[in-house]
Amino acid sequence: MRLDVAVRQLEGLVSFFENYRINGFTSAMIDAKVNALDMEFEPVFLKKRQTCRKRHFDEIFNNEREQQSSEESFRTDYFLVIVDIALGELKSRFEQLHIFESIFGFLFDAAKLTSLDENELRSSCVNLENALKNDNDTDIDARDLESELQVLQVMLPSEAIETDKPWTSIKILEFVNSMDMFPNVMVAHRKLLTISVTVASAKRSFSK
Repeated sequence: MRLDVAVRQLEGLVSFFENYRINGFTSAMIDAKVNALDMEFEPVFLKKRQTCRKRHFDEIFNNEREQQSSEESFRTDYFLVIVDIALGELKSRFEQLHIFESIFGFLFDAAKLTSLDENELRSSCVNLENALKNDNDTDIDARDLESELQVLQVMLPSEAIETDKPWTSIKILEFVNSMDMFPNVMVAHRKLLTISVTVASAKRSFSK
């Protein structure tokens, strides 16, 4: 899987749900009514039963809430709640994947890697070294990684770049693994492919 494509697709999914939250209820109701008729159910909401209870003296009377139709109550109490939960989870995952891309994105595929000039490559390597640093220990050396990647940019075969499907990080790792001259590149790609991204706590863990 191309990770850059996954980022773009997840971004599109977030955009879809944001639009669906605003405009999706009407179309969802149409589909639900069709399904109800197919199952021979009457597609109507039960009328809300009006209850009378004694209000506390400090309770604020919500007249708008009291006068909501059953359909509007369903929209606010169920439809929006479910969509908001899904949207929140998607945004959390997109944010984490976007951070991941900002650190490892230049290694996602051969086309991206070979498109970088010297300054962009150096900046990306320094950024990756800092992300992988644990106190004074780090898994890669930015200068060495930059030098190795400059060599790799030249050594990659044309088929890795000039196709509709450029080599992914896995293919690049297989390529450098057959040689004994890219230690930092190998570590960087292994980190990219085995990184631990904790979704539940939304914490980043880019090092050991």
